[in-house]
Amino acid sequence: MPGTTFPLPKGATLRPEEDVVLALPSQLISGDERIGSILLCDDDAELTLNDKVGAWYIKLKAGMTFALGRSCEIMLIGRDDRPRFFQYLAPDVKVSEPSSCIEWRPRHAAWQFERHGGAAIGELSRSVASHARTHQRK
Repeated sequence: MPGTTFPLPKGATLRPEEDVVLALPSQLISGDERIGSILLCDDDAELTLNDKVGAWYIKLKAGMTFALGRSCEIMLIGRDDRPRFFQYLAPDVKVSEPSSCIEWRPRHAAWQFERHGGAAIGELSRSVASHARTHQRK
């Protein structure tokens, strides 16, 4: 649903079934990193950095793929509350970052991304889970 954040683990791939706009915290990419090493998407995807709200906007057309070079929480932007659907390809366990996730938390109670309603001005924080999952093969 638009305005809702959700985790996207490193290596997971999204493919929207219709045109969508996603928002990611701008701190996801540090000054010395290449955008293409973190935002992994089709060449035709539109990327916009909005320093005022601290977010990257990624506009994807139906069928384009999108993935991240590190785990992060992302937000779906929309003008209405209608759910959007994605095809989801889970990350390879070898690629994903165990027990860590970058979270995006609102700075203010009033959520607004200029003309894209339902989004938040956010802060980026990296947390490590207090417990690690272990996978045993039988």
